[in-house]
Amino acid sequence: MFVHSPINIYDKTKRSVVFVYAPSAIRDEPFPTQDEHPLGTAFLIAIPLEELGISRVVYYFVTNKHVLMYTQGALRKVDGSEVEQRICKRTPRCRICIRVNNTDNSAGIFHHLSLRYAGPQQNVWKHPEEHVDLIAVEMPLVEDFLPEGFLQQMIISPNSLKIEVGQDAFGVGYLSGYAGIGKNYPVVRFGRIALISDEKWLKSDRNPEIYEEGFLVELSSVGGASGSPVILDVPQRPDVPLLIGVVKCLVASLHEEQQGLVAMEPPHNVVSLFDELKMNLTMRGFSVK
Repeated sequence: MFVHSPINIYDKTKRSVVFVYAPSAIRDEPFPTQDEHPLGTAFLIAIPLEELGISRVVYYFVTNKHVLMYTQGALRKVDGSEVEQRICKRTPRCRICIRVNNTDNSAGIFHHLSLRYAGPQQNVWKHPEEHVDLIAVEMPLVEDFLPEGFLQQMIISPNSLKIEVGQDAFGVGYLSGYAGIGKNYPVVRFGRIALISDEKWLKSDRNPEIYEEGFLVELSSVGGASGSPVILDVPQRPDVPLLIGVVKCLVASLHEEQQGLVAMEPPHNVVSLFDELKMNLTMRGFSVK
């Protein structure tokens, strides 16, 4: 969990960031090389619980569903003509590699992880709504890594603090082309909330038949930021990161003239993912605080 300290809100948020890689395709390389880049960004959340009278915290990293999908492209004939159309087949990844920074933030640590979507050893939970692009993976124990993550009360909700168009915000995640060589170097992008909508209006890249919710933030972002946490920049709360959403796509994918606008999952979808994880822990016999 985050602790009160003199570290500024930007560095605190960076400490929660995890970079997600595909396992290295190079047989002799156990981890990604300098030339390999993350699939996307993830961030840690924390759920306190009690097990046999002992208090502990279980951590998950949250990202977009599409970050953990393997995409295969293919060409096909359209109506028997010479016109070819590219189609994509998306399948869930079964293995990934994550990188976190060690406890004193001096070096990065790679960790291979098998993804299990069902069964007694399940460690991946998708948001139950198809139109919500969020997924959580239980964070494994990693030597010399002290996790810091968002508690549910650190997510903006209608009952906690109202967010409005024009408010300052920032996103923290992967800078396309540079993730850091010896450790993670997340970039901080600054901007303002541009649109708050309760409609499903954003066409999904995962399924063209699905429309998704999406708040817009002007973060001048580029590809690679998927899964980045977006934080409300509140002068009155300089030491506590308040999560208002998760980056999921560029609106430039709709219209090039809208470059710089980023769609994010609204905060209530992050809260409902939290609730799903807590319900699962309760069903497994844990007492969730």
